[in-house]
Amino acid sequence: MTYRINFERYANTFCLPREIADEGIATIDGATLKVALLIFRNAGKNYSISLLSSLLSLPESKIEEAVSYWIERGLLLAESGQQKEQPAAQILPEGKPAAVSPAPLPVSGELSFLLECLENLLGRPVTSVEYKSVVHILEYIRLPADVVIMAAEYSISIQKFSARSLEKLCAAWSDSGITTHERAEQYLSRLKTARQNEEQIKQLFGIQNRSLIDSEKEQIARWFGEFGFQTEIIKLAYERTITAINKLSFPYINKILQSWHEKGYSTLDAVLTNEGIRKQQGSASYDIDELEEYWKNNVPKL
Repeated sequence: MTYRINFERYANTFCLPREIADEGIATIDGATLKVALLIFRNAGKNYSISLLSSLLSLPESKIEEAVSYWIERGLLLAESGQQKEQPAAQILPEGKPAAVSPAPLPVSGELSFLLECLENLLGRPVTSVEYKSVVHILEYIRLPADVVIMAAEYSISIQKFSARSLEKLCAAWSDSGITTHERAEQYLSRLKTARQNEEQIKQLFGIQNRSLIDSEKEQIARWFGEFGFQTEIIKLAYERTITAINKLSFPYINKILQSWHEKGYSTLDAVLTNEGIRKQQGSASYDIDELEEYWKNNVPKL
């Protein structure tokens, strides 16, 4: 087996100095490599030892060793900041003077507001780790406080809130352009609709003891979105699937619904008028043999 770069993802890249590989990447320990990757991922930003320790979940002693390693090799600069006890690590671009660190954001009021809202949502004071995450989101990810609150509300609603998960969610929103209150509202509205549709289908199909997998969620989104079908049409496709193969099959149901969509049936009456008459005449509107073949070739055996 051979491997190659997936150029579809190549746009989301950042550069690393050749010295990182030349210094013996196979022998560099994980902590040292993680520090380099994180710092170079956010070129031009400053990191303290404590912030790196929090973001990477590594002891400060390990972070200090890693930072010292890269400083000795000329890839990082140590600059004294306002906090005397800890220097900030800064990238030194090849052939260029050290980048000027960005001015601190005037977020004191915004930070205070965000922390107060977060404490109200959690029903308790924020922890030191959560405090650091909020500061990181405001100063480095740079989402507005109201958008961060919406992200926190969403995380809490799905019972997946943690300092790290909030950072990851806010970073994902920022990368996706969800950077305003309006865009966040639209996104959360789409998520709510998708969850409601998925719950309807789970009840309709009698799925009780498991969660839907990604491919099933994608098909449900397609039935309601691209096809524009109501639940009653999906129910009919489900019933015909059970009659035909005596078990639940999302690909089989999708094949039936795709056939109806391609024929322009948008309502249950349209389906029954056309498909019902043909079934009474002994001819199905879709090829059962073709569906059986699709099932055999596309659905793995359990």
